[in-house]
Amino acid sequence: METNTKNNVFDFGRFGKYLTFDLRNAWSNFGPGILILAAMPLIIYIGNILFNNMWGGSWSSPALLTRLSFLSVTVVLTSIVFPSKLYGMLTSKKEGTDYLMVPASTLEKFCSMILVSVVIVPVVFLVAYYCLDGLLSLCDPTYGQALLNYKMKSLGDIMVSSSFAENDVNDVISFTGGGFLAIVPKMAITIILFLLGALCFRKWKIFGTISAMIAVSIVLSLLFYALAEAGLLNFLESFIENMQDKDPDTLFGIAKTVSVVVNLLLGVGLMVAIFFRLKTLKH
Repeated sequence: METNTKNNVFDFGRFGKYLTFDLRNAWSNFGPGILILAAMPLIIYIGNILFNNMWGGSWSSPALLTRLSFLSVTVVLTSIVFPSKLYGMLTSKKEGTDYLMVPASTLEKFCSMILVSVVIVPVVFLVAYYCLDGLLSLCDPTYGQALLNYKMKSLGDIMVSSSFAENDVNDVISFTGGGFLAIVPKMAITIILFLLGALCFRKWKIFGTISAMIAVSIVLSLLFYALAEAGLLNFLESFIENMQDKDPDTLFGIAKTVSVVVNLLLGVGLMVAIFFRLKTLKH
């Protein structure tokens, strides 16, 4: 039920109150989980120290590849689990009805949902994760350089590396990881996708979302194949031939630009779908 004394579309005062309410719900529903996931560098560090002291008799911090692997797994796990934990109950009758009765417009609820899910939670989680990793790097010389300090080098430098020696690992990890600023948009897209799934599926929300992703991928693959067989994608061959003369860094720049544009369009499309799903939510 929306109040009639204020703008029924968007009122900043009402939005601020609802955002505060949404943040409190986020903390009560997933706050401890976020803290545990953000504390993963310390958990890995303690586990590695205990294991090596017990079996190897030496003090050894987790390797760089181990730290990056756990970062990747933790980011993916957070992105997949968080949306259904916080907003998945909106498809149930009781919680969904209570949600519809909150005195805020659909636009305000949508903006709050996106702000909490796509901006606040990922940034807080990643800042806590990187800060803890950096603190361990400062306190223990055997820990190595903090993940936040790794810089991405050019694609050409990475391609000429012929081994996975320690001095080459930095380049490979920086290229695949991309650092803090690269993880945020990737995490945001995943969260938006699973947020939409949490609002569309009443049960098995994560499984349903993954199944839908697989189904869409199959359909798009079949469509792409059909268009290629019909000769409607011949222009791609010319484009690829022209790109073969480009240097690796230029190709990397083009691929990065295309990726940004595609992710932006995908993100906007998914958010539009979320808005209309909230608008049509009934119990």
